[in-house]
Amino acid sequence: MPIIEDEQRTIEYTLTTLSDVHFIKIYLDDLNGAHVTAPEAKSTDKVDDFLHKKTQWMKEKWQKLHQDLYKSVEWDSDQPVRITYLGRAYQVMMEPGTQTRFYFSKGKFFFTYPEQLTQQEIQSELERAKEEWLKEKAEEKFNSLHKWTILPEPDKLRLGYKEERTIYLNWRLIQRPKQKIATVVDDLIEERTY
Repeated sequence: MPIIEDEQRTIEYTLTTLSDVHFIKIYLDDLNGAHVTAPEAKSTDKVDDFLHKKTQWMKEKWQKLHQDLYKSVEWDSDQPVRITYLGRAYQVMMEPGTQTRFYFSKGKFFFTYPEQLTQQEIQSELERAKEEWLKEKAEEKFNSLHKWTILPEPDKLRLGYKEERTIYLNWRLIQRPKQKIATVVDDLIEERTY
């Protein structure tokens, strides 16, 4: 599968070349990611150049389609900070300390951060810790959802893909309820497109 890489991410895509097509088209399948159709006469370099120009558009479009997977931790002074895990939003208990710690216990997240950090640094550190924790949980939980082998993969602007008897899921799906994750797995097994 061809890829486009920039400083932030790798985008894998499916390329179809056709003789009766006169321009390059990008289609973002809600499940499987980017599909590119190009004229047979276009060189691979020209297709790559075009796609590099469109990476920001693809990223924005994908994140708009899947807003629930890309929500940053919300900081509203009137509401407690919450993080979504397996479809439920759990409160984050925060306090200054000597080092960064992040864990989940008894239905709440706990986040300790160095006292000298600014508000923006605290937010950034919490976002980093949240993503690291969710990636670890995706690795633990995905395989228990189905009889097929299910492994997490980096965020490649797709929900996942199937390879023989293994399903690879975007780690961000760990934020959705188990039933919705199972639906994505079934759709990948059945090779559906959205």
